Amino acid sequence: MLDLGATERSGGADALAAALIYGLGVQADEQGVPALVAAVAEVRKRVADGFPPVGMFRLAEVLDPGPVPVPPAPRQPIGAGPAAVECVRRYPSVVLDVADPAAVAAMVHLLVVDGLRILVTGLDGAELDAVRAALPTAVAGLCLEGPEPLSATELRELRALLATETPQRAERAGQLLQEWADVPDPDLVARLCKAAGRPGLPPRSSAELVPELLGQLPPARLTGLIETARACDAAVSALNADGTAPWSWDLLEDLLFGQVRQPYERLSAACAQTVRDAERLRDAADQLAVVGTIPAEGLEQLRRYADFLDAGGRSRSYFRSLEQRAVEPVLRQLRLENVPMQDSRLLRQALAFVELIAAVERIGEDCQLLELPVPSDIPAVARLLERLRTVDEAVRAVEILRHEVLFIHPNSPVSMPDMATTEDVARAIIGSGGAAEMAEARRRLVELTERFAATLPAGYVNSPEAGIVAPTVEVDMFAPPAPPAEDRAEADPGGTAVGQPAPEYLEAVRALRENRLADYLATLRLLAGARREQAEQHRLSELLDRLTSAAPGLAEAWRGTGGRTFAPGTVRFQPVHSLLSGLPGADTADAVLLLGADALNCGYLAVAAAAPRLVVASGGGPVPTPATALPAELSARLAVEGETVSTMLRRAGVPVVTVAGPAPEPTGDDDDGGPGSTGTGPTGAVKSKEPAA
Repeated sequence: MLDLGATERSGGADALAAALIYGLGVQADEQGVPALVAAVAEVRKRVADGFPPVGMFRLAEVLDPGPVPVPPAPRQPIGAGPAAVECVRRYPSVVLDVADPAAVAAMVHLLVVDGLRILVTGLDGAELDAVRAALPTAVAGLCLEGPEPLSATELRELRALLATETPQRAERAGQLLQEWADVPDPDLVARLCKAAGRPGLPPRSSAELVPELLGQLPPARLTGLIETARACDAAVSALNADGTAPWSWDLLEDLLFGQVRQPYERLSAACAQTVRDAERLRDAADQLAVVGTIPAEGLEQLRRYADFLDAGGRSRSYFRSLEQRAVEPVLRQLRLENVPMQDSRLLRQALAFVELIAAVERIGEDCQLLELPVPSDIPAVARLLERLRTVDEAVRAVEILRHEVLFIHPNSPVSMPDMATTEDVARAIIGSGGAAEMAEARRRLVELTERFAATLPAGYVNSPEAGIVAPTVEVDMFAPPAPPAEDRAEADPGGTAVGQPAPEYLEAVRALRENRLADYLATLRLLAGARREQAEQHRLSELLDRLTSAAPGLAEAWRGTGGRTFAPGTVRFQPVHSLLSGLPGADTADAVLLLGADALNCGYLAVAAAAPRLVVASGGGPVPTPATALPAELSARLAVEGETVSTMLRRAGVPVVTVAGPAPEPTGDDDDGGPGSTGTGPTGAVKSKEPAA
């Protein structure tokens, strides 16, 4: 297909194109020629729709000399056969300096072999027939006649399919590919593999490894592991059930994965001892009162005085003992319902009460160290102790689960480095459902596999050659019973010939039998590609068959490319009046070859809108023609006596190509002028032309 490339139009070229379209419309209305009126109407419609004919602007670019007329630079001769085609591809307009039909046919041969779509037109029907008769046999078969066998879009699609055809894609036409409705749903297969404890997709976390590892456990151990996971989940869920101890989660993770075990055990023991001591002092503590703060030496003096009383000493008002005199300041701070303490039992209760207060203060220090709420009294210490016991239970449950998971497999890759992973693993174990659910999932997976394998033709269900064999029966409770042989499809029920299954089809059945989920999903992607290739091959055959019915020579030429090279172009011969009556759509031709260019009329100018490239065939000399009414702006530019299309383009400095000799007939596979030709056909040259004075 011809690449138009980018072009920059000057303001003068745009104005000239608009004037050209307007003037052609005026002349068409005045002359009343139906073909010209239809062509101008189609051009106006395309302009209104936003798709102006490219050929009009190309011609305007050629005719527009710019704000200051500048003679075109002389072009050097190229002097090789492909040079003529290169000129047509490179320039919007080319003059073919020939006079005989054989030379025009040689030019058509070159362009068609290069893959261009050529539209040959002219006023003289005999001249068109002469050029067609001079075409080589290889090119004559590429001519299109009558209605288009394929639309322009279908022709492009066909050429693209031919260019991309491969031997592998050609084999797809005869291969058997199962309908998508019979292919097991990959999501269902993934869920069944997970529930059955079979290998699934590549795991992204430790929890995703759990189902596959659980599938390798005996039923008894699997049941025990699920119970352990449930106990762990219950213990962890009880940590902050009422929402009043959010710190318990952090403490649990610090105990399991941190370095706070020693201060935690000290705090837990202190809380328990304090609660026990408070329980023993419940009655006395309600009557005791401490005034101020008793120093450490005061506590020691209380202890000595209690020992003194227990040893038989007495509290005296006169001649007081050394112990009594030393403890009197401390006794003034202790009151029992406003009664002085003179009994050793009361003294020891008071001593325990003071030590209890000190213990609560030490508990507060440990709580600050562990970032826990500091208790302010004995009831707060009791509540803290209950929370700590709940944390202890959760720690033990998590450690038991971590131990079980660590030895779930000799090479267990599951790790539980934090509580988030621990919870995910516990939920994955609980979600496995147990041995009965796994057995049911495996049974359903086998049924799904056998139903899919039964869609294969006879000889492929359990064919060792195809690599599809019955699954090995497992000697455990999960092993499902083998399906009966009568339930398998052993023969083609319709009795019709079935193509060989595609390799991707067989691999999908094999991967499903072996419970390889990742391979099954990868094979389904390949199967989708195989279906696309098969659809493209069927579409190629359909388009070629339709083309064969109307243009067998063209179809055979295109079919012979076999994806090894580009397909040749096409050629259509159509008189000007017929071309104007039904102006071809955009991108239906790559170049228009205009015969009889030794004349100038509105019909010829309208032909320029049929394609983005224009090749005019002229004998070289100007031929006087009757005056033709043209648009005023265009007439001012072309006000030369005896002006023709050829001389008009020559004055504009377009390349002039000469083709010598007729196109040779095919002589072999390498130089037959068809696809893959090395350019040994007719020769051509580009002649440098100076603009007319």
